[in-house]
Amino acid sequence: MTIGKKIGTLIACGALVAAIGAVSVSASSPFTTLRVKVEDGVKYYSADDGKTWSAEAPEGYSERDGIPTR
Repeated sequence: MTIGKKIGTLIACGALVAAIGAVSVSASSPFTTLRVKVEDGVKYYSADDGKTWSAEAPEGYSERDGIPTR
């Protein structure tokens, strides 16, 4: 393998790694850390890893039969 092919392969691999990283970042959403707990029959939601809780579901969140739909 020539030096040119090695450099080309290295650049292609670097571009692939960068593309995968960009897709991973764009695929994240605010719901990656959504937590739900039930106390005394009331559902509480936290979007900040359990630091604060609210009885109101976050905007855009819905569920059907107890299963998140978004």
